[in-house]
Amino acid sequence: MSRINGRTTDVDQPPKTGEEKRAGDEKGAFDRLKAALTEAFAAPNMACQPLTATEVIARNRR
Repeated sequence: MSRINGRTTDVDQPPKTGEEKRAGDEKGAFDRLKAALTEAFAAPNMACQPLTATEVIARNRR
């Protein structure tokens, strides 16, 4: 294996299979979702506003 700056490079690695690529795609999607949820739930409660059902329905129609 090749090492550059203390990191292993993929120069000597075999190409990824379709299953490995899908697993990588799923991990990336999971990481993005986790980051979005972490950011959303980190918002202070003052940022939340109560909404009526009518307001929610109207908002979702846009």
